[in-house]
Amino acid sequence: MGSARCRSRLRRAAVVAASLASLGVAFAPTHAVAAAPNQKAVCLAAYEDAQRLRVASKLVAAREQLRVCRADACPALVRNECEKWLGEVAESLPSVVLSARDPGGKDLIDATVSIDGAAPRGLDGKSVDVDPGSHTFRFQRSKDVKEERWLVRQGEHNRVIVGVLGESPSPAVSGPAVASGAAVGGQPSSQRTIGLVVGGVGVVGLGAATVLALAANGEVNTLRETCGVGQKCTQDQVDAVAGRRTIAGVGAGLGGAALVAGVVLFLTAPGGERAAASLERRPADSARFWRSWTWSASPLPGGFVGGARASF
Repeated sequence: MGSARCRSRLRRAAVVAASLASLGVAFAPTHAVAAAPNQKAVCLAAYEDAQRLRVASKLVAAREQLRVCRADACPALVRNECEKWLGEVAESLPSVVLSARDPGGKDLIDATVSIDGAAPRGLDGKSVDVDPGSHTFRFQRSKDVKEERWLVRQGEHNRVIVGVLGESPSPAVSGPAVASGAAVGGQPSSQRTIGLVVGGVGVVGLGAATVLALAANGEVNTLRETCGVGQKCTQDQVDAVAGRRTIAGVGAGLGGAALVAGVVLFLTAPGGERAAASLERRPADSARFWRSWTWSASPLPGGFVGGARASF
């Protein structure tokens, strides 16, 4: 149906053009007789070519032919049709905006691009009209070349296409030996650090519990030598001493548990086995962690109290 209408319009335009040409021969000056028919023939040829190119989706070439057949010198019927079709082609004609960048995202203004094997052109940031369909874009800058194939859709305007030229910088790679050495002889891991802190808290707790237990033990001896002789000690005095001894016992238990937990955290940390082996092989290095260690115990009625002291 569309082809039939197109052929009908072409025949109608041909008839109009032939009539205009006849009038030109009858009334125009002699030197213009040959020019008029030639111009009408150009208009009709452009009209027919534009229709054929539109059907083939060659919209860029169709636009050029429509610009020819819409000229004022063309017959009114042909000119009006071409003017309408030119607007439709302009709406359907896709366009792309081409640019080249390095791997860091910097624009490469001295790069060039070739579209479908055509001559290379510079990159100026302006849109380029292309026919709908698949296209090959070849970006180049010196010896760096990047070729990409893109599908451009009909009616798609100002689609941005970027070619990345150049090699990305290689990231620095740390060897396993360096990482292992850092864990043992350099900065300790977070678990080892937590182990040292928890162990230190345990040692401090044991020390405080020992001091409190010794003080309570001294108060017991004082009570025995004074009011205890005649059993005249008040209940408040007895309860105060008993409370201190209880606190000392609880503190000693918590401190010991914290010390054990700290040692476990330290030895089970990533690289802890290697660190322990290294410390065993190098006793001098172990002095940086444990400079001295002492343990003391004092008997108490119904039990005993112990204490530990370590210096780092």
